[in-house]
Amino acid sequence: MSQPISINERLCDWRAEVRFADLPDDIVEQTKLRILDVIGLSLMARDTDVGASLLNGSRTLGGPEEASILGDALRVSAATAALANGAMAEVIEFDDTHNESIVHVGAATVSAALAMAEAEDANGEDLLLAVATGSEAVCRLGIIAPGAMHRRGYHPTGIFCPFGAALAAGGLMRMSRDAMVSALGIAGSQAAGLLECWVDGSWAKVMHPGWAAHSAIVALRLARAGFTGPARIFEGNSGLFASHVQDPAISLDYARAVTGLGHVWESRDISFKPYPSAHVIHGLIEAALMLAPDMQADQIERVACSVAPHWVPIVCEPVEEKRRPANSALARISLPHTIAEALVTGRLDATSYSPAMLANPLVRSIADRVEHVVRGDWTDRAAFPGEIGVTLKDGRIVTHGIAANLGGAARPLDRDAMLAKFRTNAGTVLPPDQVEAVIDLVGALPSGSARALAGACVIGEKKWN
Repeated sequence: MSQPISINERLCDWRAEVRFADLPDDIVEQTKLRILDVIGLSLMARDTDVGASLLNGSRTLGGPEEASILGDALRVSAATAALANGAMAEVIEFDDTHNESIVHVGAATVSAALAMAEAEDANGEDLLLAVATGSEAVCRLGIIAPGAMHRRGYHPTGIFCPFGAALAAGGLMRMSRDAMVSALGIAGSQAAGLLECWVDGSWAKVMHPGWAAHSAIVALRLARAGFTGPARIFEGNSGLFASHVQDPAISLDYARAVTGLGHVWESRDISFKPYPSAHVIHGLIEAALMLAPDMQADQIERVACSVAPHWVPIVCEPVEEKRRPANSALARISLPHTIAEALVTGRLDATSYSPAMLANPLVRSIADRVEHVVRGDWTDRAAFPGEIGVTLKDGRIVTHGIAANLGGAARPLDRDAMLAKFRTNAGTVLPPDQVEAVIDLVGALPSGSARALAGACVIGEKKWN
């Protein structure tokens, strides 16, 4: 007796059938902003220690001259370019998030699509279609069992993004349906991402979206050469969810991966980040920044922050370690430090979380006064709200609440805000006229090509004229 069509096959069938004209206008515009955001983050990361190590290591991998590490004139293999660009986009925790699944979507899907589009000399329509469909697939896989991967110590970005990246890049390669199904099956054996780095502050998490994009291209090229992978990679008895979840109390809603595919766009619920920190505390950050101008930080006695239960292991505990993050990577996922720095400085941007701020006596003093209050009724994962109450030394209590995070579906960042973010990020390594040239090229999509876009990002050369 034949088995019913698998999730893998349904996704691959959809990718083969969907056309650029099928994309809703808002998805096209969101996808253009996603591409711009990832390019800006990848470029900005070049000026960091983490980024420098990624660049130096990636350049040694070499390979055929197919695609660009963004900013470099040197071309490398598509897989290497995807690895470097995807990882660079994650360096300062400023990349987008699908709220319900807490997956960073764009870094992997954009990086895989850009690299393969450059290698294949794809046009702008195909690039946009690749990123849009790959992003949608990641979100849908992430909501089969939202939160389950985090509870097991897996980073859902590393687990789910290889599949969306493969779907994105595979369409650009004009893969056959059977080869695409095998590619997603092969990607499943490479899907990885452990969160032990959250304990010691090492950099491995940054690699996860880059590795996802790299794995996708490796899987695709193996599959195109005839190598096979399992069709039932998601719902099979030894598939992704059976192997990674293993808790019978967790419901696996496989239907969510495919119901309404092509008509209901789950990727509309991806949030762009206004702050370079763990996304779950963005509502609290905004609330703190609203309160900061009306108080003297040294007069703060206590700060009470409401949190959803599933945020606690990410940003709240172990409490003492969160109050004294050892480095910037740990500070970005620390509720106490982040709220303290926001209250002291009145801002939280790409220059925050410096060594000076981590050692600042006033920031540390306030971090010691930050407490989290678990709200058991905050079960809706679609938005990241924030409620903060600050008790001052004179006895006054000031409060502020945010219903949904800025940048999400309920309160999207508009185009002007996203362009400002890109100008700040890309402007760390590119002159203003070159920054504007990149903005114009992305804005002109679907006209143009990935090769023209990559050329516009080269540092110190005039390829963009």
